[in-house]
Amino acid sequence: YIDLEGGFYAIKSEQGNFLPVNIQEDLKANVGDTLEIKSAYSEKDVMSIFMWGTLIFVTDYEIKKKLTIPVITEGVNKILALHGGGETSTSFRNQQGIVDLMNAMPNTEFVFADAPSNNVWIQDPPGGKNEPTTDSNWATDSIEYLDELVSQHGSFFGILGYSQGAAFIPVYLANTTNTFDVVLMYNGYLPTTHQGLINSINEVAPFEIPSVVFSGENDTGFKDMASDLASKFKDSSDIRSSSAGHHLPTQSDSTFTEILSFIAQNA
Repeated sequence: YIDLEGGFYAIKSEQGNFLPVNIQEDLKANVGDTLEIKSAYSEKDVMSIFMWGTLIFVTDYEIKKKLTIPVITEGVNKILALHGGGETSTSFRNQQGIVDLMNAMPNTEFVFADAPSNNVWIQDPPGGKNEPTTDSNWATDSIEYLDELVSQHGSFFGILGYSQGAAFIPVYLANTTNTFDVVLMYNGYLPTTHQGLINSINEVAPFEIPSVVFSGENDTGFKDMASDLASKFKDSSDIRSSSAGHHLPTQSDSTFTEILSFIAQNA
């Protein structure tokens, strides 16, 4: 909104300043939303009393409503976030997809956990991936760490995991009394190199928690494992981006809004 000559709504961009003269009422009614102009034209001989920017006539456009997540209730509008294997809470916090998600959920606190040993939630099998472990207590240190974190912070609305963090979620749910209202798993898989952990999952699966399993079409090493992870959750939403790789979807990805809608529906 430009407060000149009675005021008007305009567009500031890297390409310049533009005044869309023929859609002023629509812009006024959708302040705060995103405007995508698909086609427009300008006429050099047209004059305006505003003397600001370039006058344009918009012929095709779309208003993209900003979706925000409602406050759940005080004390439970928190999401526990688990980073991928080999990274930290800091590096995960700075991934663009998680930054966009936090910006879209201003009333939600994200609590980023750090794996207690070697920056991984599940240690690799001593004999390599071709020799799976059979110990059902293989990830006890990570389970106990998250239990203590939840005890310190109180109830969480949701739990979110990326890559190995997503793989660890069913392990944790199978071995804790803590509960969550939604589960969000990005670029994840089942930890099949740890048969003891898989057995603990199978003893209680399918989990009856509203859940999303996200995968990216360009995530060649992981996308085909998403369906196995989803199978451990009853009525899981299996969402695949046509453009994402091994990362969370950013706000420009259509699946980003789809996942936000899922969270809002289960809030």
